[in-house]
Amino acid sequence: MKERIQYAARSFLVAMDRETGKMVGFINALCTDEESLRDELFTDISLHNPNGKNVMICSVAVLPQYQGRGIAGEMVRELLLEQRKLGKKCAILTCVPGKVKMYKKFGFMDRGESQSTWGGEKWHEMWCTLNS
Repeated sequence: MKERIQYAARSFLVAMDRETGKMVGFINALCTDEESLRDELFTDISLHNPNGKNVMICSVAVLPQYQGRGIAGEMVRELLLEQRKLGKKCAILTCVPGKVKMYKKFGFMDRGESQSTWGGEKWHEMWCTLNS
């Protein structure tokens, strides 16, 4: 993660507990001109292109004891707003089928089952247009 923050700081977001100062969640993303999230984006930071037209969200994570409080939603909204300001065209992510409904609430469209096999899971690829 330190390497990703160093190379892709504008697409990395952290949520902190205001009372304890503890990190409770993060979003890890890369920019690219690619239009589908492939597994190599999870492991190869050299694929990050700060001038790429799209942002690939590799992970949205919130500690279990902080889930259900809207933290993931706030982080996603903040990241989309920032990437819109940077002129990105689309935000793309993969999620397990049970999270499709949640991401649709943020304006993502389900493109169906992804080619990704990351972590041995079946994923859905989700797209959100940032600039018309």
